[in-house]
Amino acid sequence: MIKTAKINDIEMDYAVFGNGEKPFVIIPGLSIKSVLLSESAVEHAYSRFKKDYTVYVIDRRKAVPEDYTITRLADDTALVMRSLGIENACLFGASQGALTSICIAGRHPELVGKLAVGSAVLRETESFSKTLKTWTALAKAGDTQALARSMAKLVFSEKIYERVGDTFVKLNSGLTSEELDRFIALASAKVGESVAESAAKIICPALVIGSEGDVITGGEAAKELAKAIDRAELYIYGKEYGHAVYDEAPDYKERLLEFFGK
Repeated sequence: MIKTAKINDIEMDYAVFGNGEKPFVIIPGLSIKSVLLSESAVEHAYSRFKKDYTVYVIDRRKAVPEDYTITRLADDTALVMRSLGIENACLFGASQGALTSICIAGRHPELVGKLAVGSAVLRETESFSKTLKTWTALAKAGDTQALARSMAKLVFSEKIYERVGDTFVKLNSGLTSEELDRFIALASAKVGESVAESAAKIICPALVIGSEGDVITGGEAAKELAKAIDRAELYIYGKEYGHAVYDEAPDYKERLLEFFGK
């Protein structure tokens, strides 16, 4: 069920499913259209969590400021978590959602009991920055088809792209001006030193997952991030999976369940 949290001038949509006692919060990565438009698919992907967890999928702000940062994104999400009475949660973030999750765990430790992040960087690498600049330029030019094609090629492994690439482009083409402006603001969200600073403050158990086939971040980025978080566990998939390894690897969700269940 999709709901809207309203706190002062902030409005953020979120979905809730499952009826378990433990809160499990998912912060999705950067997307052209909101992942909540595919709420049923997300619920299906995380269906095995529904028995033991109440699952919250929290989107970004509806109105994103032009000078948005990862730190503000994290603080906004923390406000929503508090408004929902969430604390000591199992928190999972992928890609930009991972950067947000790291900042939440570092800046608001009472909200996070365990942290798992995938396809993330500790700081802006050359490939990471180049990717976001390319997507931002395509969005500013209004070339939604080229934007969707570029995202599909870079996010998915070659095998998955061949299977779902055309469908992904069709689903994400023809954006409204409001959707494009929101995407540009989110893709331009400054990282700076916020992730590294927050990673050094994390006190909860943490799991970092990467993939050697990730052309946006790469396996080395996962290693660097895991070293920055005290006693973090690390798992790196091989070159057969891309940036979207969190959706591609069949055992990914089981790894999350095992880690959160320890």
